[in-house]
Amino acid sequence: MQRSSSLFLGLISLALMALACWVVFMPKADGFTVLNTILLQCPISFWKIFTHGGDGLMVWFAALLLWFARRRPEALFLVFGWAISGALVQLSKNFIFPDALRPMAWFELQHISLNIPADWMPHRNFSFPSGHTATAFVLGFTLSKCSKHLSLAFVAVLLSVSLGLSRIALFQHFPEDVLAGAILGLASLWPAGRIVRQVLRKWPNLQTSSTNSLA
Repeated sequence: MQRSSSLFLGLISLALMALACWVVFMPKADGFTVLNTILLQCPISFWKIFTHGGDGLMVWFAALLLWFARRRPEALFLVFGWAISGALVQLSKNFIFPDALRPMAWFELQHISLNIPADWMPHRNFSFPSGHTATAFVLGFTLSKCSKHLSLAFVAVLLSVSLGLSRIALFQHFPEDVLAGAILGLASLWPAGRIVRQVLRKWPNLQTSSTNSLA
């Protein structure tokens, strides 16, 4: 694994440990409202746009750019990683934690009002885990693999973490949802790398960049 990818994983591990401590030691309501209040020092209009970086369409857009830039192993890795993480997220949402409420619905049950802008309507159900965060972390790791420059790893970490936090800013997820989404995204990297290596063995003509850094 190249240095930039290793740096990404190291920094992300530190960030996730900090978030895990937040989840463990902060009450659920306070853990959400404090982070939400801090994040909304930045206008919610920014978060509404920025959060689309965790959409599936962004994955396909990035994969196409990589493909035509002759970074085909990375393009395949991104698509397979996203597909695996998405499957894990949907399995968790629909079959393991189908009753997990989003912040708006959960706070209503606690008879606590949230200061949600009138022109914004968050989702109410299927909160755990965060699919956008899982996608963001797959994207971030793939980005870190595209160059040996360590500065790219810092950018990838910043983007991944910020996209996860955007889900809290937009009243869509609790911190534990973001933490779980990040873990699922990272967990998908190893099987995605295995699949891509098998694909490249079968179709070696796709080998247009080094695959030594594939997870």
